[in-house]
Amino acid sequence: MRVTQLAGPDCMERDQAAADEAMSHGRWPNFIVDTQARKAYFPRHWGPLSVKCAFRGAEVFEVDRVRYGVNSRSYLILNTGQLYSSAIDSATDIETFTIFFNPRFADRVLASLALPEDRLLDEPNRTMGGQVTFFEGLHPHDAIVSPVLQRMRLLPRQGEVSAGWYEEHFHLLLERMLQAHRGLCQEVERLECKRKTTRVEIYRRLREARDYMDANYTRSIDLREISGEACMTQHHFLRLFKQAFNVTPHQYLTSKRLARAQRLLQTTEMPVTQICTSIGFESIGSFSNLFRHRFGVPPSLYRKGGPPS
Repeated sequence: MRVTQLAGPDCMERDQAAADEAMSHGRWPNFIVDTQARKAYFPRHWGPLSVKCAFRGAEVFEVDRVRYGVNSRSYLILNTGQLYSSAIDSATDIETFTIFFNPRFADRVLASLALPEDRLLDEPNRTMGGQVTFFEGLHPHDAIVSPVLQRMRLLPRQGEVSAGWYEEHFHLLLERMLQAHRGLCQEVERLECKRKTTRVEIYRRLREARDYMDANYTRSIDLREISGEACMTQHHFLRLFKQAFNVTPHQYLTSKRLARAQRLLQTTEMPVTQICTSIGFESIGSFSNLFRHRFGVPPSLYRKGGPPS
């Protein structure tokens, strides 16, 4: 099912007991909310498993006192039962695109991927008997999940698509989400802790700190501030961040800033010095050297001729 107009805040508030009952009996389908808005606020409310996107601007979600700014470079995954609020405040229209999954549907898809073929043949309606849980938070657009999201967003605008098309793409999207989730689990396994529960908790904190960097990389932030978001000492955080993501926090921030500088050089006429300060670099010399090392030419020449062939 596709919904082309977003319900108002009053409609988004649900009685928790009624929502839980409906969820447990599978009384609602997977559905899509695709809309545009300049100003909107949705108070804290219950939500099913969902994937949230925003284009031509940002929608800000608050989850457990953590703020996530969803824009054209990322999507947000929230698990079933999560409470959250969201807001849009823009001078121009922002497009929001969200897919909501019925939890029983998600469980069935997981079972089809995880259970042996002979067992699926004997018990075609078998589920895993639990709730599918993803790593919540922002995920950069990728080559696994994002192409399906974009297809589901754009193809219906080019012409009528059938209910069967939607059904197949709900299955495909959830399968891709599980595939990406397995990749994140491999990052968890790189952490040198014996207990799995400890590794998962550490990884959750590391992702929160990385999300914090994603939201604040345009200003000067240091290791003390970032590690504080993970409630870790600086050295402990530095060591575990490198284990999980194969880069240091400083390398991660530098990469984010250089990628942003590249986009600004390609799409704006901002002076190089202004770009340098707007993305968190304090020294134009350091910025130019790092940019030349990454892209082969200094920023001023990159704008004139693009990257070297």
